[in-house]
Amino acid sequence: MTEKRKAVTYGESLSNKDISNLVELTGFKEKQLVKLYDYYKQIAGSLIEDGVIDNQEFEESLGLKGSVFATRLFKGTFEDRLKLTFQVYDIDGDGGIDKNELELILKACLKENFRIKLSQKELEQIIDQTFLEIDTDNNGKIDFEEYAEYATKHPKIMDNLDICLPFLL
Repeated sequence: MTEKRKAVTYGESLSNKDISNLVELTGFKEKQLVKLYDYYKQIAGSLIEDGVIDNQEFEESLGLKGSVFATRLFKGTFEDRLKLTFQVYDIDGDGGIDKNELELILKACLKENFRIKLSQKELEQIIDQTFLEIDTDNNGKIDFEEYAEYATKHPKIMDNLDICLPFLL
C-alpha cells in the first residue's frame, strides 16, 4: 500500500519530510529543491498571492511579457500544442520528422532527465519502434497528420513533450 502524501500548501516552508520525498522522487538536491520552491512562491505571488502561476505571471517569469509564444505554451488548445511540438521536432522545417531529428530531440530531453540513462542501442530501438507505430505510410518521415493522429489516440504523450519543451526552445 502506498503512503498518501499531503500536498505542500502555498506559503508554507517545505518540511524535512517533504524535502526528503522530493529528493527521492526528482533526483534534485535539497538546496536545489528549496530554491525551486522559493522561486515558485515568488512567481506564484508576484501579482496575486493565490499560490497559482497564472498566464501573466508565467510570461513575466520567462521575460516574455506579452509574448504570443508564451501564451500558446501556457494555455494553448490541444491543437495549438500539437502544432507547436511538431514544429519543435521538425528541426529542418521540411514538414516531417525523420529519425535523425527524433534522435536529437530525445537526446536533448534525456540530457535534462538525469534519472533516465539509455545506451545508443536502446535509443535506436525506441526510435525504430516509434516509427513503426507512427509512420503509417512508411516513408521514413512522420508528417503532421501521422503525428496528430497518434497524439490524439495517446494524449498522455503531450504531457511528456511539455516537460522538455523549455529546454529545447
